[in-house]
Amino acid sequence: PSPSPMGVRRQKQNRKTLTFFRVHFSLSPPYPVLCDGTFLAFLLHPSRRLHLRTTLSALLSDAPAHPLTTACAAAELAALGDTVSAAALAARKLPKIPCAGHGDAPCDASACITSTLASRLAPPPPPPPPPAGASANTPPAAPPEKSGGIILATADARLARAARLVPGVCVVVASAATGVTLEAPGAASRAAAERAAKRRRAAEE
Repeated sequence: PSPSPMGVRRQKQNRKTLTFFRVHFSLSPPYPVLCDGTFLAFLLHPSRRLHLRTTLSALLSDAPAHPLTTACAAAELAALGDTVSAAALAARKLPKIPCAGHGDAPCDASACITSTLASRLAPPPPPPPPPAGASANTPPAAPPEKSGGIILATADARLARAARLVPGVCVVVASAATGVTLEAPGAASRAAAERAAKRRRAAEE
């Protein structure tokens, strides 16, 4: 069946969002999607049983997705027992992004993912000073304008709020009320893109 007018608008907005992150944060297919335990539990709940890659691909303009998780998220699901056994099994099979800031010691999964996102997308170091003897009129090298973006998929509203504060994170939210949705770029990502555009214009002057 043909998509509803609302579905068409959502698809158009999703394409616009993906284009934004591709242009400003080099996010491209196969899209890396960091899935937390709440997202996997939502998809694989007995009342839904949604296929992970198919659901993500449909959301991402039919482009391939590369779902990932963290060891902390997988361990947290495993500790919850039979109620989320399907999600725990899925998490165990997914590739793991190294957890940031605590080595091999387990920690709260939401804190782990938040720190991992911030570490992965930390701004690049400033450019080195000009070499000795360089002309005072020589403009300094512009810092890199892009860092590799990533998609976070979660059903945890608090984690989604924290992720929106990290430039370069594209957020997918799952809820019983709205299903699985791709959010428009957050204020932090838009501000980072504008700063990069200003640096680019200044370097061209």
